[in-house]
Amino acid sequence: MNLALPVFQARVSPRFDCAPELLVVTLSDGRETDRTLYPTPDWTREQRLTKLIQLSVDTVICGGVDRYSAERMNAYHITVYPWVTGKVADIIQCYLQGRLVKGGMIGEGGCFRGCWRFR
Repeated sequence: MNLALPVFQARVSPRFDCAPELLVVTLSDGRETDRTLYPTPDWTREQRLTKLIQLSVDTVICGGVDRYSAERMNAYHITVYPWVTGKVADIIQCYLQGRLVKGGMIGEGGCFRGCWRFR
């Protein structure tokens, strides 16, 4: 399974289409087995979507995402967790524990350093 996160430094980028990097994490048997960071500063929205498809990404965890990108990911059966904020390491851990929710605030910004949902 491949999980993708648009990132800005050590955090999930606030916007899918503007992230300077795309982190693709390979998961197997409930743990991370590989990760690759792709620099994407000049990639168009279409190039980002094409890369997700080429890499057989199953799930995208991101901050804001435009409707076109969300619909395109949905058409390719890519699960999207939008409006997630926090540090990449915390978010991956939360996902692996099955506690990630759409709109979640993870880590320092969330109460008690857990996985929390915006209301």
